[in-house]
Amino acid sequence: MLGLHMLADDAEYGGEAAIRLRQTFDTLCREAGVAGEITLSTGTIAHEVAARAERADLLVARLNHPPGARPREELRSGLRTLLVRAPCPVLTVLARTFPARHTVLAHDGSPKAREAIFVAAYLPCRWPDLELMMVCAHQNLAL
Repeated sequence: MLGLHMLADDAEYGGEAAIRLRQTFDTLCREAGVAGEITLSTGTIAHEVAARAERADLLVARLNHPPGARPREELRSGLRTLLVRAPCPVLTVLARTFPARHTVLAHDGSPKAREAIFVAAYLPCRWPDLELMMVCAHQNLAL
């Protein structure tokens, strides 16, 4: 698990809040049984996230502030920047959470899709009530 927390300025790096944040992140990762590393940074959020996403297979972004309806607002959107600059797939999720019961895995035969099968096989181990549906789409599929 790679975490990134954006700071307002460089002066916050050694502050009490930053220390607590690192400790909380480490504790949550340990309790979940996953290896984790958090980075504290300053700068433009979308640019920092996209730059660090090269170490990730999937980027999950919470859709707190969707782009506006006007073209100018869409061009300035941090989400647009993230979608254009991210070197890996981006999954956007709603700001509110709800229990997942059904998942869909779209498989196109690519190496990443084959890797996704392994992740999908792991999901029921962690969440036994989760239903998985797999959709396959291959160009050379004979009907």
